[in-house]
Amino acid sequence: SRPAGWEHPTQAGATIPAESRGRLMAGEAAWRVTPAPAPVAAEAPDAPTIGVAELHQRVGDTLTAAFPDRLWLCGEVVGTPAVRAGGAGIAFSLGEGRGERISTLRAWLGRPYYQELRRDLGDEAIAELLAAGNLVIVGGRLQYGGPFNNLELKVDRLVRSPAGAGEVSQQREALRDELAAAGLLGRQRALTRLPLAPVRVGIVAGGAGTVGYTDAVTVLQQSGHQVEATHFPAPLEGEAAPARIAAQIRNAGVGSQVILVARGGGEDAQLSPFDSAPVVSAIANAPVPVITGIGHSHHDTLADAAAWQACVSPAAAAAVIAERLQAADRTLDRELASIRRAAQARLAARHAARWRRLGIAVAAAGLAALAVWWGGWLAAAAVVMLALAAVAVSRRRPDPPRLQPQPAADTFEDVVQELGAIKAALQHTATTGEDVQRLLKAAEWLDRRGGELLGRDRSASQPAI
Repeated sequence: SRPAGWEHPTQAGATIPAESRGRLMAGEAAWRVTPAPAPVAAEAPDAPTIGVAELHQRVGDTLTAAFPDRLWLCGEVVGTPAVRAGGAGIAFSLGEGRGERISTLRAWLGRPYYQELRRDLGDEAIAELLAAGNLVIVGGRLQYGGPFNNLELKVDRLVRSPAGAGEVSQQREALRDELAAAGLLGRQRALTRLPLAPVRVGIVAGGAGTVGYTDAVTVLQQSGHQVEATHFPAPLEGEAAPARIAAQIRNAGVGSQVILVARGGGEDAQLSPFDSAPVVSAIANAPVPVITGIGHSHHDTLADAAAWQACVSPAAAAAVIAERLQAADRTLDRELASIRRAAQARLAARHAARWRRLGIAVAAAGLAALAVWWGGWLAAAAVVMLALAAVAVSRRRPDPPRLQPQPAADTFEDVVQELGAIKAALQHTATTGEDVQRLLKAAEWLDRRGGELLGRDRSASQPAI
């Protein structure tokens, strides 16, 4: 089942063809073995077994045999290089684009070479040389191993001038221009609106155990509200990732009030699916707001540019929802307290008006007595009629709106609107004591209904009216 010309990597003098070495550098398999037909559930291995450590050792030995000398590599700087504490060295990634896929290789310029480079060029020139998007030429030796068994280029030479602009960054900027010209980068913010109480959340993320998904769910669970979070898992890397992520964003748009697109950590090259046209188009055309939390604070993808709001991490994206729900809860507290104050003011005003009417009646009786004494019963009758007319005019006001004990409140926005109508009726319309009590009962029901829409029970936290 071995391809022609294939040699065991541990055989003396074994070599790997140049084409295979190129594929190995790109992170692809150097060869493809087609297994012979056999039952999947084998009774026993048909060849001697090896351990994991031995396998890594063989891979390292094979790599060393294939690339025994320094090699010169041309690649695009992907992401922002990281200078280790104390000037121990500088780590960066080199990449090359192949369609929508970016092949990358870690590079490390150790302390002695980094310090010499600083003396020769200076920190500012190094930052300009290794700026993201530059095509650079470096020399060094390949090494496979370390705590995570990574393939890394140990750099000890660096050409002092960039070889040009990298294709990856050029393609990204060209795509950004196309999306902006099509109006996709501002579409979400122009056409969608985040509900006051978004409790149905669609989360497009990796598998259930991935960091991004776990961080987002943890924040929602700790919000104090019963959020209905639906997971739409998708592969976050690889050639199939852009199409799959885009499809899951479209799926999440059905039935959700908001979509979270979460991806925890990762290097810039690993976030390339979020710079793809399918993902950006799916976000821009989503019927509900999309909030992104992709990578870390220094990452900036086209998906972030197209989203309703971009956050620095999955936890921060989920916090937008949690804070929105907590603000809505405070809105209920504030509106109900305002209604209580308006009701108390209205009842106090009615009590004062009753005393005013009593005063008018007493005054009218006194005037009538004086009128009888001075002008007879006809003048007294006129005085009484004027007093009664004044009382009638003072009591004449438009009837208050007849709100039902249980107003229509299908959304939290409806609840806030109905509470505002009750507050307006209490503040600007004269009502009877019965009307005040009826409006207060409607407000109490709306408060409970708002709690239901927020995913929490507010009856225990609110005193009975």
